[in-house]
Amino acid sequence: MSIETIEALLQTKMGLDANLGGRSAIALRIQERMRQCNLTEIEDYSRLVAASVEELDTLVESVVVPETWFFRDRESYNRLTQFIKQEWLPQHRNRTLRILSVPCSTGEEPYSIAIALLEAGLTPQQFTIDAVDISKQALNQAQRGIYVPYSFRTPIPTLQSQYFQLTPEGYQLQPSIKNLVNFHQGNLVEPQFFYRHPPYHVIFCRNLLIYLVQSARVQAVQNLDRLLAPNGLLFVGSSEMRQINVSDYTPVNHPLAFAFRKLTPPSAASPSPTQRYPVSKKTLLPPTPPRDVPPPPPPPKPSSSPSPPETQLETAQKLADDGQLNRATQLCETYLSRHPTSAEAYTLLGQIYQAVGEDTKAEQSFVKAVYLNPNQSEALLHLALLKENAGDLKGAQLLRQRLQRLPRFSQES
Repeated sequence: MSIETIEALLQTKMGLDANLGGRSAIALRIQERMRQCNLTEIEDYSRLVAASVEELDTLVESVVVPETWFFRDRESYNRLTQFIKQEWLPQHRNRTLRILSVPCSTGEEPYSIAIALLEAGLTPQQFTIDAVDISKQALNQAQRGIYVPYSFRTPIPTLQSQYFQLTPEGYQLQPSIKNLVNFHQGNLVEPQFFYRHPPYHVIFCRNLLIYLVQSARVQAVQNLDRLLAPNGLLFVGSSEMRQINVSDYTPVNHPLAFAFRKLTPPSAASPSPTQRYPVSKKTLLPPTPPRDVPPPPPPPKPSSSPSPPETQLETAQKLADDGQLNRATQLCETYLSRHPTSAEAYTLLGQIYQAVGEDTKAEQSFVKAVYLNPNQSEALLHLALLKENAGDLKGAQLLRQRLQRLPRFSQES
């Protein structure tokens, strides 16, 4: 028995692809567990993990590294808000909106969903949120509801002051928001995952599928398909838009939201709360990424009083959020011509290029951002995902190791 045996056990337990999850990171976690178990030989630890469910669960806990923050990929929440205001409330005001967040990690995503729903005009009685993760430690942290500043990488100053209180331990989420989320321990790659639960109208499943082996990914997608009601919304990670496509889904035309809508079969009736939906047996096919690029706008008129640099970058972000990607690109490039050392601008430019499928230009922008600021976590993460998509697993692994060495890991440990 060897480290490959342990990797196989992790793959069976959680569907983890060791190549994508970071072999060296997994090896470090194994070494830590061996020290804590007073074992010096990998063969002895392999036998222990194979024989002990408790030790395997403990190893899983150490391998799972949360990488999440409040309102990550803000446009996903903007699209959710749009769905609530334009579709759900006008048509289903008296129904309960059901939302699933899986994996929910340390809670930032489901709590962001709860805040977004309240801000969109729903009352707590009008929705229910189930949040699921394989990690007990992550769920315990989520239920505590206390967060470090790194959990607010997407600036939300108004919401942060409204829904959080600064304490010596960190930012404490209001109990009224904590009570809106139901946390469960579960494993999306298990065939019976949430088997008896009624369907959901919205599912968030972001940045999990890319770490799974093919068989686990197929099972996870089948579970999501079973749990999502017809015409429901499925939010995925930015790289997962390009990795999977089920023929019963169509990409949502909302740049940077990374969402699909499940098509309603022509003969399908309205879903009842107890109706079961058949598992999709369709093959996962490489999709054509959605492109929503308007024609180039006319050159901006010269201004005698240009906006301050910070305002220009904020404007570029807003333009990108509104889908005006050419104008956002133009403003980013103008900003960089005056401020060529801005890692933030290169990161935003890379995200815009990635949204329109220009992966080469996106990678170049992220590389520049990381060169200018080695701790630019957003650029490091996107760069790792791009390398994984391109098959450069070694390069992606090195980038993920850099991510794990960032200061926030010592803050949250």
